[in-house]
Amino acid sequence: MEFVSTALIVLAVTAALLWLGIVALATPTVVYRFDRRFDPRSREFEHALSSALATTMVGGNRMTRLENGAQFYPEMLHHSNWASLGAGAAMTPSEWNDGASYGRFDDEMAADMARLATFVEEVPLVTYDPARVGVTSSDPELRGWAVAGDTGGVLWVQDFALEGSTMDEIRADHTVRTGASVALDRLAGGTWTVTPFDTWAGVWMEPINIDCPGDQPCQLTLPDFSRDIAFKLIKN
Repeated sequence: MEFVSTALIVLAVTAALLWLGIVALATPTVVYRFDRRFDPRSREFEHALSSALATTMVGGNRMTRLENGAQFYPEMLHHSNWASLGAGAAMTPSEWNDGASYGRFDDEMAADMARLATFVEEVPLVTYDPARVGVTSSDPELRGWAVAGDTGGVLWVQDFALEGSTMDEIRADHTVRTGASVALDRLAGGTWTVTPFDTWAGVWMEPINIDCPGDQPCQLTLPDFSRDIAFKLIKN
């Protein structure tokens, strides 16, 4: 009888600690306050618990973020990585999944990161001491980010014509941009070798040599591309 009583007490304490842990996770504060009270029937508790468990509670039904958020990948990861690199970020954005299933790398995301790695292993930015380079496109539906020093740099150009469209619309579009150019402001004067990189195929393209005056924007004619394209800039 004493053993049964002890077991029941241990079970009750374990259940209480488990419940406190769930409530703590559901509390949208960095430090859990034990004086905070939740009504389990309240919308506040439902929303907090949904956030903590990476789910959305709809009429008592649980819908995971994997079913919703995953639809934006690998494109979201791709564009955040390349925009960050073009802007001179010291690291690529990391996925924050809080231990849940959503946000975990799948094969497509890993392949996209491998293509990014193929590019950056040829671009020792730290040795360039880069600064921001202004990018002005001849096409109003193209935009770019670039950083460069006196000896090298990077440029990334993005087609944002479908910004705000659904993922199905974006993936169904295969528009090829032709005849576009960009003006690169504050690029050091002299001859530069600009090597395009297909960010979706992970392959280098034929290099382009351009002469930059130094005291005015440098003109670069872009090769045909779809969605976005990156460039390695090397001063000769």
